[in-house]
Amino acid sequence: MKIAVLSDIHSNSLALKAVLRDIDNISNLDDVWCLGDILGYGPDPLGSFSALAQYNPLAIKGEMDQIIATEKIPAYITGDVKEAIYWISTIISPEQKEFLMKLPEKVANDEFTLVHGSPRLPLKESIVANGIANANLNYFNTRYCLAGRSCEAGMFVKLPGANCEYKKLEDGQIYDLSYERMIINPGSVGSPVDHDPRASYGVLDINNMTWEHHRVEYDHELFMKQVQEVGFPYDYYLKTTRGE
Repeated sequence: MKIAVLSDIHSNSLALKAVLRDIDNISNLDDVWCLGDILGYGPDPLGSFSALAQYNPLAIKGEMDQIIATEKIPAYITGDVKEAIYWISTIISPEQKEFLMKLPEKVANDEFTLVHGSPRLPLKESIVANGIANANLNYFNTRYCLAGRSCEAGMFVKLPGANCEYKKLEDGQIYDLSYERMIINPGSVGSPVDHDPRASYGVLDINNMTWEHHRVEYDHELFMKQVQEVGFPYDYYLKTTRGE
């Protein structure tokens, strides 16, 4: 059984469609799991929503999904980004908002717990350090946790009698999942911040218990054209084309 795992699309339909084309070339793929933030501050929320819906994924609610669906923008989001999120919340339909609100914050699926940020604080915390990973082991009962939000592709692995250790996920590499417990982050489809602007996702092979990591090129020039067409701040979104 093979499952494509994506996260943090952030309304970047060009990156998402490139990933979905890549997924279409995977033989014997059984399912798609999305760890949240289908929407975000990217320029094409409607295109992102409709493209992902065609794959009927098992989806988890992300922080941005909730903010956009409720139109309750926290105080830490300000300026142009706040305006972008508000604009997105005004153009998606009531039905799409209802869909986002009904998404679960945490799902246990056999040996895997799926969350957006962390099992401890699904919408508020990113697992970005060994100490945070160790603390979160107490908040899920499965062997594996799949989590996004940080937009950095990597995994925390735990050996018997030891604390978690971090491993960066590299494009094209296949990783063994035989560790005692693991927290795996597929990285971001639409806005990676690990200095690699390519869209990021992984393929979970449950039969062989492996993870194959993928990075996918997409048209950054067209992305910036979309940014300009909707009136978003050009300089701010240039960081997406640099993986920052």
